[in-house]
Amino acid sequence: MGKVIKLNPHRIQTKIIDEAARIIKRGGIIVYPTDTIYGIGCDAFNKEAVRKIFRIKRRDEHNPMLVLVNNIMMLRELVDEITPLALALSKEYWPGPLTMIFKANKNIHRLLKSDEGKIGIRIPDNRFCLKLIEECHTPIVSTSANISGQNTLNESDTLIDIFGDKVDLFIDAGKLPPSLPSTVVDVSGKKLKITREGAIPVEDLKVYDHT
Repeated sequence: MGKVIKLNPHRIQTKIIDEAARIIKRGGIIVYPTDTIYGIGCDAFNKEAVRKIFRIKRRDEHNPMLVLVNNIMMLRELVDEITPLALALSKEYWPGPLTMIFKANKNIHRLLKSDEGKIGIRIPDNRFCLKLIEECHTPIVSTSANISGQNTLNESDTLIDIFGDKVDLFIDAGKLPPSLPSTVVDVSGKKLKITREGAIPVEDLKVYDHT
């Protein structure tokens, strides 16, 4: 059974951040709250940890997982180009529930890239996530804490039953409020492509597409 730590989202203790960062840095897997759902995460640059999450979720290896960063400098480490469109959207909607799909840097692990060589990235609007990424000094994988194909859950007790013995640390923030998933847009070209509508309405994004 992995370790479970209770988290007060309104009063995040440094020792919890330190413990989670320590586990991620050594290649461990954590379940943690984001601004939308509970996620399963690891160091995005640790290939074996990334593979382990795919095994835990029983996820198709051709279905890449998105990555969380906490600033544009970290984003630049992962992508080939940040277009003016992507930059404009990042200034308006990050931190927040907008996932943008970029052409991935060639050094990114294949399991984090689509067959077309693209990667999904966002900056979450969540203090715990942002502090954790800052402490780890690395992007973190973020994929919903569920078995692939099953419903997304937001109750920590149920998730602990499912994943408690499969991960190294579970950050328990209780039951998360209902939330729509992030909106996903492809910004790898000049034209905006909507992949999934979620928390941010598509109509709000179309004003940024001037092509």
